[in-house]
Amino acid sequence: NEVTPALKDFGNLILDGAKNTADHTSIAEERQRLDLGLESRIKKPEDREFFRKEMDEFEKRAVKDGLTPEEVSQTYKEIGRLMEENKEAIVPQDRRLLLAKQVLHQAAYPHDIDQGYHKTCNVSSLSERLYARNPAQADRVVADLALSSDASFQTASGKKVSIDKDSMKPDQEAEIDPVPDGKRSYANQLLQLAMVNAYWTGRNEHDGVKCRGPIKYTQEHSVSKNNSGERLKDASGKLLGTEPGISHAGMVETYRMFSNQKDKDKPFLIVDKSMSADKVKAEDGSNGLIFVNTPEQLKTEILKHQAEKNMPLIVSIDPKMEPWLSAGASSSTHGDGVNTSKPRGAEISDSDRPIRDSMNEIDPDEKLRGNVEPKPSADGPQPKPELPNDPPHVINIVASYQNKEGKWMVAISNTWGKKSDFTMPLDQLHATLARRRDGKESNDLDINNIFDLTRDNTEK
Repeated sequence: NEVTPALKDFGNLILDGAKNTADHTSIAEERQRLDLGLESRIKKPEDREFFRKEMDEFEKRAVKDGLTPEEVSQTYKEIGRLMEENKEAIVPQDRRLLLAKQVLHQAAYPHDIDQGYHKTCNVSSLSERLYARNPAQADRVVADLALSSDASFQTASGKKVSIDKDSMKPDQEAEIDPVPDGKRSYANQLLQLAMVNAYWTGRNEHDGVKCRGPIKYTQEHSVSKNNSGERLKDASGKLLGTEPGISHAGMVETYRMFSNQKDKDKPFLIVDKSMSADKVKAEDGSNGLIFVNTPEQLKTEILKHQAEKNMPLIVSIDPKMEPWLSAGASSSTHGDGVNTSKPRGAEISDSDRPIRDSMNEIDPDEKLRGNVEPKPSADGPQPKPELPNDPPHVINIVASYQNKEGKWMVAISNTWGKKSDFTMPLDQLHATLARRRDGKESNDLDINNIFDLTRDNTEK
């Protein structure tokens, strides 16, 4: 079968210097299979054309960000699985076609991932990093869940996880197609259910208190800015919380269950040094955490990981500080946050570069999404539910660069919609890092335990 010109160009770019015909053929074959699936299962020509344009965009990103040919071909294979006939699948085919469209878009544009009215900044940021670096694995999880008959899947690390079947149905946000800016897609609903339940599977302790396992994280259909529909319950049905309940160290543990072998041991989560404790010995990053104490240390770490192509990084910030307070006020779609009744204060200065969709380089001449400062909504700051202990928020750092005035800037991808994606001075980012208060972490967790990844806190 003849390979399309676009695919030939892609193969020549991604395999430049490698000359690996087998890899090139694998990509061509998987794209061709996916294309045939489009012809047989998608009726509208404009919908098929949309898929093909998204494939082109994914291939362009793969070249820019250095994804391997195997990663690209496997991503196409997982998308193709979602489109197959399967009468036993828990998700019907019409919804699986929607999932196929969404996971392809997220593979092409990982920084479009948002959390909507859900308190899921932790797993939303993890989803963004996973899609940026290992989209095939993210798509595999969504496909395995959707095609299963019992709402179960297995993590990359081998853990078997089951999901509440009713939670597999799209909630009110996830029913919307196309996905509005700032809202959570159906594909991300499933991936985030997978991540949170993978973390809690095998645990019988919540917030330091023993409870009846297994602990389950579910999603109700009704969603609003005052009710995210999230429920964390133990086996007796006791409500433990209305959010994932995953700490910084829990984020690292969760990501390592989903990422590929090559990526799973790389540190990626930046936290202020005040979050560390005497018991934490692995400040070299082997526990996945990157501790910083000064703006210079923050710059050094970002540039180091950028050079090593370990982007995006995730950083823990205080959402009560500017510019995050105003960013939350201008984006009324997210579930994280605190009361934003005060008017916008500090401006973001020198926002002269857009966030880019490629992780490892910045092209000042290319106009991409996010070249905006956060602004209040037309109706003024939107009230948010007050969260206990003012928990930290996490965001993705896409890149850092020095602007023409010599100031170091960082490109931020937030999960609150495009108005919250912007560039900002690196020293301002450092000033807003989440810090311990009165001997406790911002989310009131036990630091001495929460950062100890060596302890066994799962059921046997």
